[in-house]
Amino acid sequence: MVAAALARLRSRELVPFKAATDAGTALVMTAHIALPAIDSANTPATLSPRIITGLLRDSLGFRGTAITDAMTMQGIGKGYTTEESSVLAIKAGADILLK
Repeated sequence: MVAAALARLRSRELVPFKAATDAGTALVMTAHIALPAIDSANTPATLSPRIITGLLRDSLGFRGTAITDAMTMQGIGKGYTTEESSVLAIKAGADILLK
């Protein structure tokens, strides 16, 4: 979990992502981390429409391919089956799922 406030995320942690998006990066890999300042339900970023679609695509303007980290990792597996988390990742905006 990255417990930083939204202002800090925007001024520090998200700066390289914005720069990469502005430079035309074609691929971004999601992480199985929670960002409660963006998704208060503490949903892993890989499964969060607020993070993949809302933050990455809408706020940062990313237009490339979003790929997940391994869907069988323990970080994503807590509370989710691989099948359930895979469906949630696609609904969140992921384009490619990794096993």
